[in-house]
Amino acid sequence: MNLQYEWYKVFYAAAIHLSYTKAAAELFVTQSAVSQTIRLLEDALEVKLFYKDGRRVKLTREGEILLEHVEPAIRLLDKGAATLRDMNQLHSGSIRLGASDTISRFLLLPYIKSFHEKHPLIRITINNRPSPISSELVQKGEIDFAVVNYEATLETQRLTVYPLTETENVFVATDAVLEAYGLKREKVTLKKLSRCTLITLEPKSTTRRLLDRFLAEKKVPWLPEFEGGSVELILEMASIGIGVGFVPKMALSKWADQNLKVIPIPEKIPTTSVYIVKHSQMPLTPATASAIEALRLFYSTGSND
Repeated sequence: MNLQYEWYKVFYAAAIHLSYTKAAAELFVTQSAVSQTIRLLEDALEVKLFYKDGRRVKLTREGEILLEHVEPAIRLLDKGAATLRDMNQLHSGSIRLGASDTISRFLLLPYIKSFHEKHPLIRITINNRPSPISSELVQKGEIDFAVVNYEATLETQRLTVYPLTETENVFVATDAVLEAYGLKREKVTLKKLSRCTLITLEPKSTTRRLLDRFLAEKKVPWLPEFEGGSVELILEMASIGIGVGFVPKMALSKWADQNLKVIPIPEKIPTTSVYIVKHSQMPLTPATASAIEALRLFYSTGSND
C-alpha cells in the first residue's frame, strides 16, 4: 500500500478544522485538491473518513480512529522539524569536544566561556584525554572534534586538520635544585642541565615525544626518572625540589609557587603546534560547525589575550 505523508497531512488539517475550506487555506491549496486527496486516502484504506451533516463535514468512526494515530505522529514530526530549525539558528544543540587536560585548562577555557556567553542553550561536553586518544575518538565518531597537539600522523588518518596556535615548552626548576648540581640558572646549557633529575609526562603524550626527539637531535642522553600523568603533577614535583620539569609554558600562568622558575638555555626548544581535528567524512551539526569557526576566529584575532 503506497500511502503518502502529504495525504495524512491533508487529512489531519481537514479533521482538525472539520472543514475542507479551512484545511485548504491552511495548506495553501484549493478545496478541490483537499477533496481529491481525501478520496485517494479513503480508497487506499478502503474506508470512509468523513461524511456530510448538512453543510458541515464530520469524522466517521474510522476517521476518528485514524485521527487518534495521525495526530501524535504529525505533532512529533512538527516537533522534530522545529528542533532542527532551532539547531540551525543555534538555539539548541550539543557539542562533544575532546582535548587534553592541559589544552582544556590553559587554552580552551577562555574560548568556552566566550562561546557559552553567546550561545547559552548549546550544551558543551569536554572529553579529557591525551591528544592521540582524542584524535582516535574523532576517527571513531565518538566526539565531534578535538583540539590536539599536532603530529604528522594526523595527515594520514581520516581527519581534517586546521592549525590553531603554537605553544612554548620550557624547563623549570627551583634555584635550590640547580645549586645542588653546581649550576647557575643564567649560565646553564642543555648538556649541563641533563645532570639533573628529569620529570616529564608519560611516553604516550605528544609533549613527551617532542622532548624525546629534541634530546635525540641534540645528542643529549637524558632519560626521565619521574613520569607524571599530568602537567600539574610535574609542577608540584619540581616545586618541592625533586628535579627539573619539562612543561608547556602556558601552564605556568596559573602557578602560584614563585620559587619555580623557567630555566633559559641557549638551545632553541621546539614549540608545540596545536590543531583542530575533525572527521573528514562526517557532517558537522550547526552547533559544531559554529564552534569550530568561533574557535579559529578566537585565536586568529587574539581574543584569547
